[in-house]
Amino acid sequence: MDLVNRKRIALEQRRNVDQLVVLFEEFQRYIENIHRASKGEISQQDFLRIMAAFNLRLEDQEYRFREWDEGRDILNYAIFTLARNPEQYSDELLILATVKFEHLLEKEREELEALHEELALYTSETDAQSVTHFEPAASSPSMTQKVEVADQLMEKAFKWGNRVVQIAPWLEKMLQHFQ
Repeated sequence: MDLVNRKRIALEQRRNVDQLVVLFEEFQRYIENIHRASKGEISQQDFLRIMAAFNLRLEDQEYRFREWDEGRDILNYAIFTLARNPEQYSDELLILATVKFEHLLEKEREELEALHEELALYTSETDAQSVTHFEPAASSPSMTQKVEVADQLMEKAFKWGNRVVQIAPWLEKMLQHFQ
């Protein structure tokens, strides 16, 4: 596959991640509005408008939430129950729906990371970054960074080891002097 196609695929993947992030944020706002409606903070008409708008957005991306259950193609139960039947809201459904979104986001980001690494291999990190906008997590350094840190630690250990060997005879004499 040529470089132009690789970049196109990476760009599409970045858009997939962005769309899923936006949909998850909209889902979270929708859940907040379920709570507000149950407390009477917003009118039933306002909530119906919010619900209809969220369901339209969700239906545009329902392909993401297709699952197999005993040979049948179904939509994720938790997400679509909350979206279409908010009166059935429960903490359990919210947890299941949130876990599903988080799982999909993780998979999409992993795919984006793989495409980013592939582009960086064939071009440069800067070029890959310009296409994918992928930011490695601060908590997970790259292999290159891990090797650099290990090299620095080994260098320090070697220096201190040499110093200990150099001063060991002097230290031994000092200790004998105090005995």
